Amino acid sequence: MCVCAAVFVLRSRYSRARAMKSLTCLLATLALAVATEGPVGKVVNLLEDLKGKIEDDADMDEKDFKEHECWCKKVQASKAEMIEEGKKVVKVKESEIVEGKAKENTLQKEIEETKEEVVENQDSQAKGAKVRETEHDENTQEIKEGKTLVNGINQVSKVFEKPALVQLDSKAAKAFQRYSPKAQTIQGILQNQLEQTESDVKQVTKEEEGATKTFKGWMTDMKEQLGILEDKKSDEEQEEVETEVEVAEDTETKVDTEEQIKADKAFLQEAETSCATRKAE
Repeated sequence: MCVCAAVFVLRSRYSRARAMKSLTCLLATLALAVATEGPVGKVVNLLEDLKGKIEDDADMDEKDFKEHECWCKKVQASKAEMIEEGKKVVKVKESEIVEGKAKENTLQKEIEETKEEVVENQDSQAKGAKVRETEHDENTQEIKEGKTLVNGINQVSKVFEKPALVQLDSKAAKAFQRYSPKAQTIQGILQNQLEQTESDVKQVTKEEEGATKTFKGWMTDMKEQLGILEDKKSDEEQEEVETEVEVAEDTETKVDTEEQIKADKAFLQEAETSCATRKAE
């Protein structure tokens, strides 16, 4: 495995190769001119040393170049992969944002419908209670009037009962007896009226009791339905809030990823330019 270096080496391999070629030619010329030790020989030795150093530097440059080339390849591959992964994330988040907003719209409509149902339920309870109250008052008044009428009939009927005749003197009693058939007729009418009134009172009382029981049952059902609707509205509102948070988070992730992709592309472009320049040296 090669070790990559991010620092660019500025020495030119081309210039060093040309220097090596010139130095080699110079050394060959001096070697032909001087066969013994002397000033020129010393120069030759110095040049030999310089040649060795240049060759060592060339080896180092070759190593640096390979390491830099390895770094370029890895950086380019790594950044390219990161950019592609980022694009996939952006695509997923865009889809999730669209789905989230669609869900928000659906929830908003459902919440409005549930609110309308809640209002309708409350209005129905209010109207039903008002109707029941009016009906109760009417029945109560009718029962009261019926009982009053029954008491009145009973009082009038006592006048026509035979035991009351003993309270009359003989003359009055004889006079009353002449009208006895009529008295009996009135008493019969009163009795019929009494029975009818008592029957009406019983019927209204029964209807009132039944209406009261039915109303209580209806109100119980309406309140249960209202509770269910309110729970439903609460759940829908909570889900709407959660969906809004998810959309906001997805949007933030999308924006951050797009910024990162932009930065990665800029870095990759700079690295590719630098690597191409180094390779051309």
